[in-house]
Amino acid sequence: MKNIIFADGIVGVKICKWLLTYHQKDVDLIVTVNSNNITDLARSAGVSSILFSSEYQLLKYINKSKHVYD
Repeated sequence: MKNIIFADGIVGVKICKWLLTYHQKDVDLIVTVNSNNITDLARSAGVSSILFSSEYQLLKYINKSKHVYD
């Protein structure tokens, strides 16, 4: 199962740490609103991350990636 995680702030960092520690194979993309500790975690784990600017930008990215999400 591949999932997209939308995360921000202190809670987002904690959730992403936990998900990347215990369920990394299930996380395919992390979306944040700015470059921060969450994007650093994603990079360290080898998981793609993007900065959210619009729904169109996100859908365009997903379409280009050819990934299928649950």
